[in-house]
Amino acid sequence: MAQIKSALELALENTADIVGDKAAIKRKELEEQGRRLASKFLFDLEATSDELAKALKETKKEDRGPVKTSTIDVLLANITLPREEVDEDLLKRIGEGIAVVTGEKKQAANTLDQLTQFFQQYLQNREQILDHLKRQYQPQLDAKQEALSRQYGQKVALQPEQDPDFMQLLNRNIGRLEEQYQQALDQAKGEIRQLLKL
Repeated sequence: MAQIKSALELALENTADIVGDKAAIKRKELEEQGRRLASKFLFDLEATSDELAKALKETKKEDRGPVKTSTIDVLLANITLPREEVDEDLLKRIGEGIAVVTGEKKQAANTLDQLTQFFQQYLQNREQILDHLKRQYQPQLDAKQEALSRQYGQKVALQPEQDPDFMQLLNRNIGRLEEQYQQALDQAKGEIRQLLKL
C-alpha cells in the first residue's frame, strides 16, 4: 500500500529546489525604496527636494543605482499626456525630483519646460481636431436632427458628443494624435533616463 504524504511533506518536496536569490531580493527592496521616495516627494506637498536628496545620499553608494532608477521610473510614469490642461505644478515637482536624482538641474529644467510647451501644443491640436470635426460633421448631425424631429413630431436638438458616429470619428482621430504625441513623449522620457549616470 502506498504511503500517503502530508500536505507539508508535498510542499517541501515541491519547493526543495527553489533557492532564494539574495541579490534579487535586495534589488527588489531597493527598487521599492526608490518608489516610496518618489511617491512621497510627488504627493506629500510638505516633502522637499532637500529631503529627497538627503534620503538618496544616506543610501549606501553601492545601493543607489536601483534606488535612483526606480525613483526616476516613478517620476516619469507621472508624466502623461494631459486631458484638459497641463498640470504645471506637478511637472515642476517632477522636474525638481529629476534634478535631484540625476544631478542635472539645468538639463532637467530645460526638458520640463519643453514638455510644458509640448503638452500645450498637444492640447491645442486636440481642440483643433474637435472643432474641425464638429464643423465637418454638422451637415450629418443636422440631417439626423431633422429625421428625429419628423419622427417625434417636435424639434430635437443634438450635440455632436451625443452622436455615437461622431464620437467614433472623434476617438479615431484623437487616438492617432495621441499615438504620435505618445511616441515623442516616450522619446523625451528616454532622454531623461539618460541623464541618470550610474
